[in-house]
Amino acid sequence: MTELITEQIFHVLVMFGGGAILMTFWELLAVWRVRRKPGRLLSFCQELCYWVLAALLVSAFFYYCSHGALSVHGFLALGAGALFWKWFSVNKISRSFSFIYGIMSPVMRVGKHSELHHNLPQNSKRT
Repeated sequence: MTELITEQIFHVLVMFGGGAILMTFWELLAVWRVRRKPGRLLSFCQELCYWVLAALLVSAFFYYCSHGALSVHGFLALGAGALFWKWFSVNKISRSFSFIYGIMSPVMRVGKHSELHHNLPQNSKRT
């Protein structure tokens, strides 16, 4: 194989992985939204933060691959990675994220310890 073909294969693999990573963050955001049910303003802010993060990640992947040079095969590989994630992995991973989030949710609640304490059954007084 020539050096050009080897370099382009490397670009495609990195961008494919980049698409999968973007979809991972999207899935984490979707699980968060289902569990927390944020309001419209908070949902808008989360969406805006995601797209800023996605733009930074895509630019970082392109910089890593080809020093910032945009290419058709890079965008196609990014889209293929995202589609691969969506079609083949999202159901299994989504269930795992939901399970992990269900375990971590009580730990992540700050300031709710008194509520948890009040819900515990009271011991009967001994006479």
